[in-house]
Amino acid sequence: MNVSIVGLGTVGTSLGLALKAIAPDILITGHDPDPDRAKRAQDLGAVDKRHWNLPAACEGADLVLLDLPLGEMEKTLRALGEALSEGAVVLDTYPLKGVVMEMAARLLPPHVSFIGGNLISPKVGEGAAPSAAVVRGAIFFLVPAPKASPEALERVSDFVEAVGARPHYIEAAEHDSLIAAMVQAPALCAFALLRAVEEAAGARERRYACGPAFAALAQMLATSALEGEALRANGERLGYWLDEILAELGRVRAALGEAPDLAQEIERARQTAQDWLKGPEEEGAPPPEGGSLGWRQMFLGDLGRKPKR
Repeated sequence: MNVSIVGLGTVGTSLGLALKAIAPDILITGHDPDPDRAKRAQDLGAVDKRHWNLPAACEGADLVLLDLPLGEMEKTLRALGEALSEGAVVLDTYPLKGVVMEMAARLLPPHVSFIGGNLISPKVGEGAAPSAAVVRGAIFFLVPAPKASPEALERVSDFVEAVGARPHYIEAAEHDSLIAAMVQAPALCAFALLRAVEEAAGARERRYACGPAFAALAQMLATSALEGEALRANGERLGYWLDEILAELGRVRAALGEAPDLAQEIERARQTAQDWLKGPEEEGAPPPEGGSLGWRQMFLGDLGRKPKR
């Protein structure tokens, strides 16, 4: 089994580290236009070798992982379509799926299977250090292209479970609705708040009050889902959630004179947030951290499970 990772940011490098922890003899080749990131990934042991040329880095790959911004996706998929052999599988990790699935359908040949993916982990963020721990226990949304082969679905499911994440098959539209509500809308609220405190009188003094709350706001603004093309692609879904948030802010504003009641609601919201961060109970526990020979054998070719949907 040969794996190539194109884009060696936090997610790509972390996936390499998690895979090496479970199957150290799998060959992983890395490619990133930034030589410093490529060197970091190799120094950490996430990739065995790195190649500056994209087609050469993916030559003979059974599975290609993409950790790329949207602006790099189209030209990368076009190049891969000309380089990958029959039976190869491409799995991306961009936070929106509809726009990427359209590109893949247009640019990849029929002999290459594409599965859109998105790793959801509270440990992923701007400046986060790559680590196998970023992946373990995370939800990995998977959106198969209509022409993806059953073998490709099995290969990707086994890969996701082998690295310690939890595969969750979903349709592209449903996935992007979730991202609008849980990633893009909160980040846009952070953007609006920053604009408000930056432009109102007294901004100089407010800079002395940049505590944990402001740090969390800055972290929210780091998501690649705030790229202009991503916002446009998900504009209708985002509009719905922004309207809902504006309505809720109106209710909060009206309740400011009823501090005890509002305080109880805030405490309930805090508890809800903590409960949600624990993950859906019905998903069960993630695979053991160290993995097992069984997972390794399955990923290397002893595939026998039906794809999860």
